[in-house]
Amino acid sequence: FQHYVTSMKDFIQKIDNLQDAEETIVNENYEKLSETCATMKQEIQDNNKHFNEEQVTEEVQNVVEFALLAFAGDNVGSTNNNNNMGDDGDSRKKKKRKVIKTSKENDNIMNWLPGLFSLALKCAIGQKVAGKAPFVLLDSVLNTQTITVCEQIWDLVESLSETISHESLVPTDGRNIKSKLWLLRLANSLLKRLSTTQNSLFCGRISLFLARIFPLSEKSALNLTKKRNVSNTTVYDSEEVFNNEVDNSNNSNETTTKISYSSYANFWNLQQEFFR
Repeated sequence: FQHYVTSMKDFIQKIDNLQDAEETIVNENYEKLSETCATMKQEIQDNNKHFNEEQVTEEVQNVVEFALLAFAGDNVGSTNNNNNMGDDGDSRKKKKRKVIKTSKENDNIMNWLPGLFSLALKCAIGQKVAGKAPFVLLDSVLNTQTITVCEQIWDLVESLSETISHESLVPTDGRNIKSKLWLLRLANSLLKRLSTTQNSLFCGRISLFLARIFPLSEKSALNLTKKRNVSNTTVYDSEEVFNNEVDNSNNSNETTTKISYSSYANFWNLQQEFFR
C-alpha cells in the first residue's frame, strides 16, 4: 500500500500547474490521474487475486486520498499518522493521514492548493476517491493556517462553490453522506476559531456560503427541537412617541420615507408570529 501511495504522490508532484484551478487544466490533470489509477488498479488486481472489484476500487481510492494528504503535508511542513501504518498492506486498517502545523512559513500555499483541491473535487465526483476526501484535505490544511491565510483559502472555496455543490457531494434530497458532513465539519471548525467581533465579515462569508450550498430543507439549519428564546422581548414606540418622531423629522431637513404607525407596529409584531 505504501508503495502505491508514494508512486501516486510522485505523480502529483510532477504536476507543474497546481497554482491554477482553471477547469481546462484541472480536466487535463484529471485525465492523466485517471490513467495512472487504471494502471494501478490493474496491478493491484494482479497482485491480490482474492480482492473483488469493489475491494480493488476502494484500495485505489484510499491510495489517492493518502497521496493527496501526503503531498499537502510535505508542502505545509510535515504529516502525522493518527495510527501506525501496518505492514500487511490492508488499507482498511489504516487511519487517515492529517496535515499537522509546523513552524514553517506557508506563504506559498496558494501556489499548489488551488490545483490540488480542484483535482480532489474532480476525483471525488469521478469516484476516483471517496467523496469526503477533498474536504478532509481542506479541513487538514485549514487547521494548520493562520486566520489571514484561511481567508485567502476561503476565496478559493467560494470560487469553486458550483463544483462543491455537485449532487454527488452535497445531495439535495437531504441524505447525510460523508462528503456533506465533512463540509459542515470544516466550516463549523473554522467558525469556532473566529471571533464574532474581529472576524465578523469572515464569519458572514462562511455562513452565506453554507446557505448557498445547502438546500432550505437541510436539517442542520432547521430548529427541529423547536427551542425558542422565551426571554426575548421587543419594545417598540407607542403611537404618540412615533408621531412625535415623525413630526420632528418632517421639521428637519432630513429626507425620509414616511410610513404609518400601523405599518410600523405590524412590522415589529411579526416577531410574535414567528415565535409561535
